Amino acid sequence: MLRLATSGRIARARLSPPIIAGTKPTPPCLNAKQSVFNARTYRSNCWRPQNGLSARGTQHKTTSHQIIRYVSGKPLPQSRSWLLNLLYRTAALFGGSILVIGVGVVGFFIYDSTTYREDLSHQDIQVSEIALCPRKGGPKNLPIAEVQIDDDDCSEMQRQKNKPKLVILGGGWGSVALLKTLNPDQFHITVVSPTNYFLFTPMLPSATVGTLEFRSLVEPIRRIVTRVKGHFMRATAENIEFSEKLVECSQKDANGNEVRFYLPYDKLVIGVGSTTNPHGVKGLENCHFLKDIDDAQNIRNHIMTNLEYACLPTTSDEERKRLLSFVVSGGGPTGVEFAAEIFDLLNEDITAHFPKLLRNEISVHLIQSRGHILNTYDEAVSKYAEERFAHDQVDILTNSRVKEVTPDKIIFTQKGENGETVTKELPMGFCLWSTGVAQTDFCKRISAALGTSQRNTHALETDTHLRLNGTPLGDVYAIGDCATVQNNVADHLVTFLRTLAWEKGKDPETSEYIFYTCPL
Repeated sequence: MLRLATSGRIARARLSPPIIAGTKPTPPCLNAKQSVFNARTYRSNCWRPQNGLSARGTQHKTTSHQIIRYVSGKPLPQSRSWLLNLLYRTAALFGGSILVIGVGVVGFFIYDSTTYREDLSHQDIQVSEIALCPRKGGPKNLPIAEVQIDDDDCSEMQRQKNKPKLVILGGGWGSVALLKTLNPDQFHITVVSPTNYFLFTPMLPSATVGTLEFRSLVEPIRRIVTRVKGHFMRATAENIEFSEKLVECSQKDANGNEVRFYLPYDKLVIGVGSTTNPHGVKGLENCHFLKDIDDAQNIRNHIMTNLEYACLPTTSDEERKRLLSFVVSGGGPTGVEFAAEIFDLLNEDITAHFPKLLRNEISVHLIQSRGHILNTYDEAVSKYAEERFAHDQVDILTNSRVKEVTPDKIIFTQKGENGETVTKELPMGFCLWSTGVAQTDFCKRISAALGTSQRNTHALETDTHLRLNGTPLGDVYAIGDCATVQNNVADHLVTFLRTLAWEKGKDPETSEYIFYTCPL
């Protein structure tokens, strides 16, 4: 305790320094030593005589003009408990969040109301009367689609309306490749196809067993056509009137009735593809083909149906073996890939979800008319595929030709070791027919109309510039699987020799030429 003499009175003070009015208090966090030091410093400054004055006179002067208060180091009392403070802060945080979200929502609606513009183009668009009610004409007096109903949709469409009309038949690889390289400012483009999507056919066998989903293999054809500001018609080409430059198309209306119309052209590109070659075999209605996405869906459903039937307790052993016998006719790329996919499905995926008995009864057979599978590829590739199938117990029947396909078996002939022909039967629950390609009915009609200019029975003949033989030069082209390039070297050589003989003034019929070859 400190004793301070003040006019005969004794003041007892704590170690904490007093607060004088008009001065700053000492923070309560100071320790005891700092408090003692401040008290001593304050005492020495307040009670030290200055200018000859005594301590007593200074003391009286200080106490008479200044008020001394003593401050305690205890914390101030709290009016609310910690629980009320927590609730108060939580409510404040929640209310602030609601306020911020509300401001954001209001701001969004204000922005949307100020930037929204109602598009009245559907009311302002003009459609030509000829597009809605086309005139009739042509050899069969059918409507002629001279103007498209979307020719006036935008300014770009209007600029292309009077340009040369380019009609592309088909939506396959050849047609899509052509669309991606076309200059949209040069032609008025129209694509005609019975399907409104582009199909990635190399991965089609994988979709039959679920390795890939169907939506991964298709792309809307309208999306591709829109890039070149073209038009699309979902229809089937039936015939071509070359003299009047009209394509006859057919489609079914909403009532299922077939309707036909003409589509005029200035340039025509035929890319309708091909169909499966039947080879004159009977009973192909009992087989599956693999040309479209619908074929892949039917194949997947048939495979799963056979597996479910094989699991029934009422199915006999003989019937179960027949249901699980999968036959692929054709040793080309499609047949080999499908056989590999079906083997992987039945040996890797099915065993995890179906009885293991099915694995012992499953059999995959591949029928090939030639001596080796993949005979159009390199010999090393063919040999590797055969060895791989032999390791996986896939039965390869080479030098075999199918004669007939019934609902429950396939009849084929096979050459023996001595060259004799043996007829065999193979029970089957599923058969895929993949034996090459042939002309479509549309291409056959075109080939017949062009007469002697088309001598190939498997595809339409073109020159080296893909111009269709027998048509006006530069008007009709053929691309893709439906066409083949005619390259008769002998005819070109005879024409060259005849021209050479006439230039030298000799008779081409009696002239003789001797050619010498020089060793390299």
